[in-house]
Amino acid sequence: MTETRKTQKEIAQEWLHYALQGWETEVKRLKAVNSGSLLSSFKGTVIAGAENALQVTVAYAWYGQMVDAGLGRGYKYGEQADTASERKLLGGKGRRPKPFWSKGKAGIGNQTYRLKDLLAANIGDETVNKILDDIALNHTIKIS
Repeated sequence: MTETRKTQKEIAQEWLHYALQGWETEVKRLKAVNSGSLLSSFKGTVIAGAENALQVTVAYAWYGQMVDAGLGRGYKYGEQADTASERKLLGGKGRRPKPFWSKGKAGIGNQTYRLKDLLAANIGDETVNKILDDIALNHTIKIS
């Protein structure tokens, strides 16, 4: 029975699809969608190099970091104090972080750790299968 094994690149591509999908879901859940340009900016590539070397690149609009940190649109010089005072007088709570990228299950740290685990498990399985195949090829039983 031959078992089709996924390559490191295929595992990384599946992880990338899952991670990008998770970030999009988090952005929507946190209601951090304004024009939709942040959602459409999520992109990623996986490039396979020599000897199982992989390069995974994730790109998104830079202002996504501002959304994640709870920062908003910029202010003109001198307007911030006025706006903050008005917000306090009106009972506003101000901006809050919407951590689609930095925290939780969809966070980049958690996702990177998950990719490492997936690739390590795949390498371990490959190693065990190579040893088992080698034993099966070189093992001779003589019956007299």
